[in-house]
Amino acid sequence: MRRLSNRAWHANGSRGAMLSAQWPGAWSDTIRRVVTSLVISGLVGVCACGPKGGDSVHSPSAGKPPPGTDDRPLPVAVTPVRRGDAALYLTASATLDAAHEALVVANTRGVVESLFANEGMVVEAGEQLAVLERTPLQLAVVISRTRAETARANLHRAAQLIASHAIPPDSYRATKSAYRLALADLRLREYELQSATLRATLGGVVTKRLVGVGQTLHPNTPAFEIKQVDSIHAVVHLPEREITRVKRGQPARVVIDALPQQSLVGMVSRVSSDVDPRSGTFRATVVVANADHELKPGMFCRVEIQTHVRRNSLLVPLVAVIAFRGGHSVFVVRDGVAVRRKIAAGYTSEREMEVLSGLAENELVAIDGRSALRHGVAVRISTHSAMAHTTGGLADSNGPHQPDIARGDDLSVP
Repeated sequence: MRRLSNRAWHANGSRGAMLSAQWPGAWSDTIRRVVTSLVISGLVGVCACGPKGGDSVHSPSAGKPPPGTDDRPLPVAVTPVRRGDAALYLTASATLDAAHEALVVANTRGVVESLFANEGMVVEAGEQLAVLERTPLQLAVVISRTRAETARANLHRAAQLIASHAIPPDSYRATKSAYRLALADLRLREYELQSATLRATLGGVVTKRLVGVGQTLHPNTPAFEIKQVDSIHAVVHLPEREITRVKRGQPARVVIDALPQQSLVGMVSRVSSDVDPRSGTFRATVVVANADHELKPGMFCRVEIQTHVRRNSLLVPLVAVIAFRGGHSVFVVRDGVAVRRKIAAGYTSEREMEVLSGLAENELVAIDGRSALRHGVAVRISTHSAMAHTTGGLADSNGPHQPDIARGDDLSVP
């Protein structure tokens, strides 16, 4: 048995040695087969996911030339540089108010019996607005008149008696004072009767009716508010540093938020001579004509006061201007080529900018398609170019309402 076991062990050992000698070659063949299968599978997947019909595997934008570098010129709209007046404006917000206003109050006690005016009605000075109950006041007048007539008779009799020295002078003076008091009371009662009719103290528009029929009024009770709106005022508060620039009589422009299509012409009528120490501002009042009563007190508005004008200045539309850290520039179109040119900016409005240097009159500047323009690219002028541009008053570029300028990249300007 031991001899057989030794023989089996040697046989098994020989078989293991043979397998160990053959293992390295088998393992290498297996790795090569696996790698080859993975590579073939990857190529098949790429071919299946690639573009059909012979399309390139690159993105459509690959190899696309930048704008203006191909043979086709870019279409742009242009407008000529023109000459006009460039004005410097101070801009501020305000609320419209009536030029004159009055509050009609009751001058006597009574119950409202009739109403003749309502809100929105136009009334003349002295016109009836309301009537209080008159009967108690009429009776008071009758009583007061009777007392006055009695006092006058007593005075007449006392005059006869003092003439015959029948009464002392003090008695005559007391009778005369009583008559004067009775006469004054009669006049007061008559005034109260007249005051039972509430009348407009000012010609204008009734903006508020504060009473109703059956309401009991007492002296000084507000009843109606009347405002004159033939002319309207806008009071603006401006920084104290501008007090030397604002003068009475300067022209102004008023833009109403509720009427965005209208720009009204006004004038500075009053300028405050002192500065509010709490806010550091001073008041300026601009008056605007309002014959058709279209403007209403309380409307919000923007007021632009013209403080300086430069005549015959070069102007370009604001949409043509590119702002960058170094200043401003425009694209000038000449001989079919767009040239970016730096300009020196002056006064700026919502629509136009004054050019102090860098452009000449009638040069064409691009106002549309600027986003695709680069210096030196070929362009063609489109048929809808704006060869004329509407003018607008210019505002202080440093003011609180500086308009937004088209932002450009921070590149140096040739």
